Amino acid sequence: MASKKNVYQFFAQECSYYSGKVRPYLRYKNIPYETVAPSIQVHMEIIIPRAGWSVVPVIITPEDKVVQDTTAIIEYLEQKHPHPAVVPPTPRQNLVSLLLELFADEWLLLPAMHYRWSKTEHKKYVDLNFGFIIKENASPLEQMENLEDFKGYSFFKNSIRSLGINSDTVGEVERSYREFLSDFQQHLNRYPYLLGYQPCVADFAFCGPLYAHLYRDPVPGYLMKCQAPLVASYVERMNGALLNPSHDVVDGKAVKKSVSPDKQGFLPGDEIPATLDPILHRMFTEQVPVLLDTVKKVTQYMKDNPEVDVLPRVIGSHNFRLGNVTSQRGVYTYPMWMLQRITDYYRSLSPRQQEMIDRYLDRYPGGRELMKVDMSGCRVERLDVRICLDLFAEPRVLPCQHSFCTDCLQKIAAPKGNKPLRRGRSRKTQNKTAEKALEFECPTCKETVSLKEHVIQSLPRNFHLQNITDSFQKSRKSEGKRKREGESGSEKKKARPLMCSVHQDQVLDVYCVSCKRPVCTSCVQEGDHRGHTTGDIHAAYDTARKTVRESLVLLEGRSKNMTWSLEKLKRSEEKIKHSAKSLEQSIKDQCSNLKKAVDKQEQALIAQTKAAKTRYLQRQKELLSVYKNKHEALTKELELAKHHLENKQPVNFLMDVQALQQKLTELQKSQETCDVLFPHTSLSKCVDFRPTLQTLQGMELSHDSSSTELTIRASISVADFRTGPVGKRRYSSAVVWQSLEWRLLIENKLSTVSGGQKRFLSVFLQCLGRPDSQGAWFLTVATQLRILPQEAHGQMYQKWLRNRYDAQHANKGWSEFIALEELEKPNCGLVNDGRVILEAFVKL
Repeated sequence: MASKKNVYQFFAQECSYYSGKVRPYLRYKNIPYETVAPSIQVHMEIIIPRAGWSVVPVIITPEDKVVQDTTAIIEYLEQKHPHPAVVPPTPRQNLVSLLLELFADEWLLLPAMHYRWSKTEHKKYVDLNFGFIIKENASPLEQMENLEDFKGYSFFKNSIRSLGINSDTVGEVERSYREFLSDFQQHLNRYPYLLGYQPCVADFAFCGPLYAHLYRDPVPGYLMKCQAPLVASYVERMNGALLNPSHDVVDGKAVKKSVSPDKQGFLPGDEIPATLDPILHRMFTEQVPVLLDTVKKVTQYMKDNPEVDVLPRVIGSHNFRLGNVTSQRGVYTYPMWMLQRITDYYRSLSPRQQEMIDRYLDRYPGGRELMKVDMSGCRVERLDVRICLDLFAEPRVLPCQHSFCTDCLQKIAAPKGNKPLRRGRSRKTQNKTAEKALEFECPTCKETVSLKEHVIQSLPRNFHLQNITDSFQKSRKSEGKRKREGESGSEKKKARPLMCSVHQDQVLDVYCVSCKRPVCTSCVQEGDHRGHTTGDIHAAYDTARKTVRESLVLLEGRSKNMTWSLEKLKRSEEKIKHSAKSLEQSIKDQCSNLKKAVDKQEQALIAQTKAAKTRYLQRQKELLSVYKNKHEALTKELELAKHHLENKQPVNFLMDVQALQQKLTELQKSQETCDVLFPHTSLSKCVDFRPTLQTLQGMELSHDSSSTELTIRASISVADFRTGPVGKRRYSSAVVWQSLEWRLLIENKLSTVSGGQKRFLSVFLQCLGRPDSQGAWFLTVATQLRILPQEAHGQMYQKWLRNRYDAQHANKGWSEFIALEELEKPNCGLVNDGRVILEAFVKL
């Protein structure tokens, strides 16, 4: 069993398209790994900080290196774990493997996304797969609810339109996929893998869509298993149910069976199975025209936008044809890098090998054109060397036409694992050892290369690749210079360790736990810190960094909430303006049928509305100013704390960490009262023109929608009700609606339930009656009691009630009991800074 330090961390989701490509590769290679479910917390704390954005799959190597993108992951692991090889060693098979990888990664995406997101029959199954990640702490049924509110879920669901999947093309997508299943089944009837009897990179690419979407999802899974059972068996075999066709399963165990030599490995003679022709023809008929047009679109975009450094995921749209249907889809830029890998490989071949490839591809429409396409105007460089994963430095060409850095070739050609020369060994023996060590395999195609000593320098230079690398470096020269200057300053700082102020010749290399500061060895043995509890300075450094990081995570979350609140406040301004405009128009419409007697009153009412608008906007401006200042102060302190956190020197960091932690603690306390209560944006209850008009005209006016609804809001501290006295009450401000006064009453209740006593919030909507307390009245209203979510993932608590209010029961109200423990459940998103926002929405 592999030790923990040799295990890769694989951040992947079972239903993820591209995770399904890497997982069978890891199993086939027998690479030790552990799967980490990409929950929201894992994305926020690991994936986004390490990979730069929210994405799966991602691997973290035993050396703590992060690799993202399935193609890059497999290329990296091929260098670390070369056997058994999955890259065909011959040019034609390798090129076909690259083509089929592009077909699987980018074109089988159409049926995979269509069947997952267009078929309502298995929506609950899909929701459960996503809810398991998005709402990991909820019950299974709760995980399946309201997933449309989450950005990631909605992004995938809505992306099918950009892929060109619509009512016009859906029939052709399904027809093309069913034909693909039939073609692939015919191939699998003859061969267990794409290129014979051993899986290549394209086999693992096929597993992405075929396993994660089209096998696991119920609707396409039923189709595959019923119409193409050999394809379903292939998917199961690739995912480890039966690792190799040279094994049978007997009593649940894999048993090796005899396989003839001619049914092992890739097909001999660089042969491409004839049974792949229908699949390749489908690729060149459907996908290649899209690729060629994308080259033109991206070239023109880069010409029109020379200042753009990073291409967007999608740049506009273009027409594409599927069967007999023409429609539109987004112009996706990522396939350009995949196509670039293919054309670069083609150009690295010898003229004879290129001619062989041309003759083979002439059987497919656009085959030769795809290899000759000019990508000089739309290159998306990812200049990773397959050995060092760095930019090419003095690249040289091996006899097999693959290029590598000169230094990298020196390293792989150097002797591996030779023991030190013993005394007395002859010079002749030593020379034989050196010569034998300079025989090595090309890391890409595994072809054996034999070199004599110092002959690497005489290998031909790849000047075309060197020019590309030089251009890439030149475009980022200023950025690189700043980075090098920063690293240089860091090295200088590292070279000057801090010395003890008492024992000036001693380095601060011990941490005094009692005093919480770095000290030297002499201080512990004979100085002021003798007899104190001490510890390892690096362990103390790690602990202190963890504490500061946890504080930063809390404050960053609060900063994001405040940013969201500020944005909502700004949007409220437009709503206030719109509401005021609507109310003015409503008043004008009501008054337009009256005589001159109401003109003066009409202007007075409009003036009241404008005055209310002015008050609301002034309050809005004050709120924006207050929270903007608080947010700027918080941002400034966060940047300062992050700057301290980037200090890589344990001693320097620990010297300042107490002051830093004290400042962060004070900052947390100062932010506890920063909850944002959003003002009402409706002015409907500021002006009631019906009594005036009724007096003038003696008629009953019809109610518009704004006059038949009421919203009352209150913010309360959960801690006050959790620990405060039973019966404690809080009231919202009273408002006048329908000529009656209304308010919310929140009372602390204690009830006995199974298992003990529990605290409840008793929420009343009270009608206090008419302000003048005269006359009988009654009113029946529908009320929705709400607890508003205060975090992006929270879900609003709501319950509808319908009650009758009258003069005899004024002040009584009708209550709804809400358990405090329900509000405080982890990740419910209803509590922020210890407070909840209650709201009553009332309508006739």
